Amino acid sequence: MIVQCSSCKTKFRFDEALIKGAGVWLRCSRCGDVFFLEDTHEKTGDVTSGLEAHNAESETVPAGTERPGRSAAEELPEDDIYIRSPQEGVGADDGAAAPTIRERRWPGVLASFLGSVVVLVLAGYLFLFFTTPGQLALKETATYLPVFGIAKEVGPAQVKLAGLQQRYVMNWILGNVRVVEGVVINHSKYPMTRISVRARLYDANGAILAERVSFAGNLFTDEEIGGLTEEEMEKQLNQPRGTDFSNDRIEAMAQVPFMIIFPREPVGVAKTKVTVVGAER
Repeated sequence: MIVQCSSCKTKFRFDEALIKGAGVWLRCSRCGDVFFLEDTHEKTGDVTSGLEAHNAESETVPAGTERPGRSAAEELPEDDIYIRSPQEGVGADDGAAAPTIRERRWPGVLASFLGSVVVLVLAGYLFLFFTTPGQLALKETATYLPVFGIAKEVGPAQVKLAGLQQRYVMNWILGNVRVVEGVVINHSKYPMTRISVRARLYDANGAILAERVSFAGNLFTDEEIGGLTEEEMEKQLNQPRGTDFSNDRIEAMAQVPFMIIFPREPVGVAKTKVTVVGAER
């Protein structure tokens, strides 16, 4: 006859002649589960006593019959029970199906989780791009998220220069120093901060002779330039937020003056080029 393990559902052949009384206790050699096989031809018998005998001896096959010398983990001999291996299978002539594995729940849990993520992403997309509050929030944060293509609207390219001029001022320590000055204008739709400007001195062949970088908003009077050391001038011109004019949160189309000083004039200067090199959101 074909019997099936009540735990792992593995099927195997069993000689029904071994069933005595109300039934027999069997141990599955695949999963180790112990289950009671009832005698379908005889419905009488004390099933409870068979269970008690198994608990007491742990290897009673059939009920009420002791087989000393076995451990609980030992596989039953083939004359008691025979489990086919996965490779062996069950032939078509005996009508039994191949052993099956119990269904696991984790694929369903994973599918539910992925479905929730898709719903949340879709809801966030609809909120950001199809509602007024979402578009306002996107506009405020877009400059930090290059994926939206708006970060390029904030940077040195959106800062324009105006009022450029250069002159010489006498310093009592250094002699004549070159002063380059002008204003920066925020042409972006967003506020900017820490705008910095670079000036380069070139010779007639286009070679760079010297360059200096200063933050906007730092200025000197001619009297201050005449009495300061090179280190004192450089320290003030490198204040990122500006000392005379604020270089922080410069609104759209607002302007801030800047000044760049070359304390030591190189020989052979033919031209000066001024460029905005820094600007932050």
